[in-house]
Amino acid sequence: MGARFEQIATPAALLEGLSAEQETVRRREEARALEAGQSAARRKRGFVWLGVGFVGMFLVPALLKVIDIEAIGGVGALLVIGALGYGVYQLFEAGTGVRFEPPDDPARFALARAVLEALLPDLAPVEATLWVVTDAVARAPVAERRRREGGGWLEVRTLEWFQLEAQAGDGSRWTIGARIVRREKSKPSRRGTKTRVFREERVRVALAASAKQPLPEGTAVKLARLAEQKRAVSSSLRVARARATNRRAEVELVLDEGARSGRVEAARRAASFGFFAADAVFVTGPELVLGAALLGRLRG
Repeated sequence: MGARFEQIATPAALLEGLSAEQETVRRREEARALEAGQSAARRKRGFVWLGVGFVGMFLVPALLKVIDIEAIGGVGALLVIGALGYGVYQLFEAGTGVRFEPPDDPARFALARAVLEALLPDLAPVEATLWVVTDAVARAPVAERRRREGGGWLEVRTLEWFQLEAQAGDGSRWTIGARIVRREKSKPSRRGTKTRVFREERVRVALAASAKQPLPEGTAVKLARLAEQKRAVSSSLRVARARATNRRAEVELVLDEGARSGRVEAARRAASFGFFAADAVFVTGPELVLGAALLGRLRG
């Protein structure tokens, strides 16, 4: 399982705790990288000694034809068996620590810090709530599973990996969250079951106004217009839905499919196990803060 940070404290204390947790996770990742390097070295040694053993299986009989000494045959057989055994042992040791499950995504701590640092000047020094998880979406429980028309299944997993609830200096309350949604569609065919996986990232921002400063009447109209038009609010984010009352406004932004695909492809080229890249988070810190800035402008 991945790392989890769950804490209730002032925004400044949350930032300190998040920094400490990020350092702990960094050291853990360094240890994992070292272990992976050691496994790779064992794997290399294993193949080398297996190669030596297989070569010895042909070399020893050929040598006995030239030098007819029984002792050489016995010693050679022992050396061949030893090389093969040591090679198998090294491969076994290398494979013992291999993880075939999706890796954690520790970069999410840096995103959470970016959000806190951007909002900190506007937040009141009162208790706030923050959680961050580094689990892969493939580990998230199934939120929906149903049969599709024509056969096959639709399976949806949703991972809420970030949420911040904090109070602004004017008494209003912000809730900023992010999640990654994984939809897997299967369809039977003559050649077997075909499976397609779709992933998207969503940012949800809610603003609960204080009793002294309710939301302007025009906020609901502006948000409704944004939602109807599915309007883009940046080069990478567009409005998925939005709504407002006189006390609460909420907007949900979705990361553009083209932008996400480009970031996934870049991560695949850079990662050792590129096939896990699509399950990572590719929304950026400024994009997480963008929803708050949008509601702030509408409120003003």
